[in-house]
Amino acid sequence: MDRRLIPLRPLSENKLRALGLEYFLGGDEDWGYFAEAALTVTPAEVQAFHKAALEADKLLHAAADAAIQDGRWEELGIPHNAVQLIRHTWDDERHMHLLGRFDFAGGLDGVPLKLLEFNADTCSILPETAIVQWEMLKDNGMDTADQFNDLFDDLVDRFQEVLRANPDMEPTLLISTLGHPEDDLNAELVGDAAEEAGFQEVQYLRLDRVVFSPDDGIFVEFGPNHYGRFDFWFKLIPWDFIAYEQPKLMNILTDIVLDRRAVILNPPHSMVFQSKALLKIAYQMFQKHELLLPAFLKKPKKSTTPYVKKAYFGREGENVSIMDQYGHVLEKRSGDFGHYPNVFQSMASLNRDSEMYYYQPGVYYCEEPCALSFRRRDSLIIDEDAEFIPHLIR
Repeated sequence: MDRRLIPLRPLSENKLRALGLEYFLGGDEDWGYFAEAALTVTPAEVQAFHKAALEADKLLHAAADAAIQDGRWEELGIPHNAVQLIRHTWDDERHMHLLGRFDFAGGLDGVPLKLLEFNADTCSILPETAIVQWEMLKDNGMDTADQFNDLFDDLVDRFQEVLRANPDMEPTLLISTLGHPEDDLNAELVGDAAEEAGFQEVQYLRLDRVVFSPDDGIFVEFGPNHYGRFDFWFKLIPWDFIAYEQPKLMNILTDIVLDRRAVILNPPHSMVFQSKALLKIAYQMFQKHELLLPAFLKKPKKSTTPYVKKAYFGREGENVSIMDQYGHVLEKRSGDFGHYPNVFQSMASLNRDSEMYYYQPGVYYCEEPCALSFRRRDSLIIDEDAEFIPHLIR
C-alpha cells in the first residue's frame, strides 16, 4: 500500500472557511481528520468498485424484496409501527431511494473485494467526498478529472428524477437533522443539490422545531400564525430512531405519506436495507457470491476464522466487536446501539500499509455508483476517529 501513497498538502484554514467547511477545523491542532496524502488507484480498480456496487445493489434488492414479501420483520429488527409504511413505499415507485453508501473491504493489491454493509438511510461523509477530496487535488496542482467523484452531479440528477416522479407535489423541500454540526454540514450539501435540481424552496430546520400534522402534512412556523408547508422532507434522522424512539411521530408520518401529504427521503423502505440482518438474508440466498461474507444471526458455535459482531442499526463503528475463531475479543467499541440484536459476519481483510493503517473504501450510490472515498484507521474497526484520505486515479 505504501507505494500508492502520494504526499498531499491539506487544505488551509482560509480555504476551508472559503468553502464553508469551518467544521473541519475542529479547534484541535492534532485532530488531523484529513490525511496528508492521496491514495492512488488504477482505472481497473475503480471499475471493479463500480461493478461491485452495482452487484451489491442487485443482491440486496433481491434480498429486501424477498424479506418484505415474506414479512420477515422480526428477523430484520423492524417494529410493527414501520411495516405499513415500508410496504407502501416499496410498492409505490414514486418513493425513490435518493442516496446511500456501500462500505467494502479490500479491492486493492489482490485483497478480495467484499461487501461489509450498506448505509442506505442516513449516509454521511458527503462534503469530504464531493468537495474536499476534489479540492485537495486541485489545491495540489493535480488533475481533478483523475478521481471517481460524480456525487454532487448525480445527486442533482436523482433529485430531478424525484421531482418528475411526483408531479402532483410542490417542489418545496425541508431538510432536518437532530442538530449535530456534522449532520448539518451533510444536510447543506444535499440542499445545494436540491436547489440546483429545481426545488423552488429549500429550508433547514431541526427535527424538534418541525410541525407534523397527520391531516395536513409537514410545516415550518416562520412566525406567529405564519406557516409554510413542504411537500418533500429529507431527514438525516434514522428511521429506526423514529420507529423505536418516536412512535407517535412514526404514526403521524405514516398518515402523511399514505395520504400523499409529503414524500420523505430516504424513503421508509431504506430501513430494511439499513438493517444488517439483511446481510444474513442476502448470504442465505446467494451463498456462493464472491462479494458476500458469511453472515448469521446467532454467534457461531464453531468458527474457523475471525468474525465481527455488529448491532443491526449500529453506525460509525459503534457496538462493533471483532472476535477470533475461539470467540475471544480482539477489538471492540462501545456505543448507543447495544440494545439492538446483532448480526455475526465473517471478518474480511482490509488493505494495510506499513504504518498499520487499515483502509476501507466506500462507494456512493444514487441509483448507480457515483463516487469513491476511502477512510483509514490504525485499528481494525473503522469508526468516527478514522482519517479521510482522497484518492487519485493513475
